[in-house]
Amino acid sequence: MAYILPTYWRQPYVGQRKPIVVDSNCDEVTLKVNGVAIGTQKPSAANNHSVTFENVAIQRGEISVEGRKGAEAVAYKLAMAGKAARLVLKTDRQTVSADRSGIAILSADIVDAAGVHVFGANPPLAWAVSGPATLAGPATYKTDTAKNGAMEGTMYIDMPVANVLRSTAVAGAIQVTLSAPGFAPVSVSLASVAPPDDAVAGIGEPHIAESASRTLQIRAACGSRASRGSSPPRSP
Repeated sequence: MAYILPTYWRQPYVGQRKPIVVDSNCDEVTLKVNGVAIGTQKPSAANNHSVTFENVAIQRGEISVEGRKGAEAVAYKLAMAGKAARLVLKTDRQTVSADRSGIAILSADIVDAAGVHVFGANPPLAWAVSGPATLAGPATYKTDTAKNGAMEGTMYIDMPVANVLRSTAVAGAIQVTLSAPGFAPVSVSLASVAPPDDAVAGIGEPHIAESASRTLQIRAACGSRASRGSSPPRSP
C-alpha cells in the first residue's frame, strides 16, 4: 500500500515548494512529479510507515508514488484538480423495499471538468426528495469547518459526503435532488417496490401504521419519564 496525502497538491499552491507526505507499508517508495523522480525513501516502523519528501515543487499535473514490498510492486497517483465544475450524486442501489427495511445510501461529490475530485470543496448543500421516501439525515448541509469544539453540527467538513434515504410503506418512484449555489442541480432516481409476501400460515402480525408508530414512541417516552419519577406531558 502507498498513499500520497493530498494536502498541498492543489491549485492554490502551484509555484510553491511544499513537503509531500507518503504513507506506505512498502520497503521503499519513489515519489514522481509528472513522471520525473523526486527521490526514494524507506518507510518503516521507526517512522510510523510515513515519510516526507521536503521542498517538492508544486506544479499542475500528476504526482505519483511507486513502491516495492518484497517482489510486489504497488503504485498510486493523484491528479491535481482544476476549478470545481459540477456536483455528482450517486446511490448504492436502484430499488428499495417499501417498508422499514428500505434504506439507500446517497453519496455526493464535487469534481472539476475532467471528473477529478476537488479537495476542500464544501459549498452549502440542499437535499430534496420526491416520492414515497424521506431523508434520515439533514436536508441541509453547512460545513462545520469553523465549528472546532462545537457540540452540534452535521459533521460535514468538505466533500465527498453521504446521506441516508428511507422508504415509506408505499411503493413508487423516488427522486433525490442535490443542489448547491453556483452549480447545476443533480438527481438520482430509485424505485420503491412492494416487499415479498413472507407470511407464514397460522401466524399473524398486525400492521402498524406510521401514525400509530409515532403514538407508541410518544407513550414509550412518557413511560420512561414516569419510571424516573417525572410526570408525563399534559395535553393543553
